[in-house]
Amino acid sequence: MTIHAAGAIFIARNTKRILLNFRSSDVSKPNCWGFWGGKINQDETIIQGLEREIKEEIGFLPNHERTTIIDEFHSPDGQFKYFSFAIIVSDEFLPLINDESQGYAWVGFNSYPKPLHPGAKAIIENDSVTKCLLKLLDSETGSNFPTAADIKSTD
Repeated sequence: MTIHAAGAIFIARNTKRILLNFRSSDVSKPNCWGFWGGKINQDETIIQGLEREIKEEIGFLPNHERTTIIDEFHSPDGQFKYFSFAIIVSDEFLPLINDESQGYAWVGFNSYPKPLHPGAKAIIENDSVTKCLLKLLDSETGSNFPTAADIKSTD
């Protein structure tokens, strides 16, 4: 059975900064900066699982304009799939973190704290991803990325 997981960064339209999570020492890949999210339950769609994980990790699901998939990773053995999203919010907000996080930071593009989670680093330090995300902030139609509605289920 394939394990599915999903994570997201939040991007504030007003500041063009992203919200990253500093992972606690009690999780896999601890003590590094990464996305908000986790494992998807078998009875959930990718989006349902992502929203549940966000509520657990930051205390609520912020009002948002758009959820856009920015990457889909498949392990070479086919046993793990990770879906990365950008969630556009109008303004920065303060998360109410749980024990899976040691902290958080709103940061500018290309001003990332260290160490970054290897998966997060591969995505957010990719120039083409950054360019598309900045276009997305300028225009709802300015991105090459599909919306979350394009991700139907965990099959």
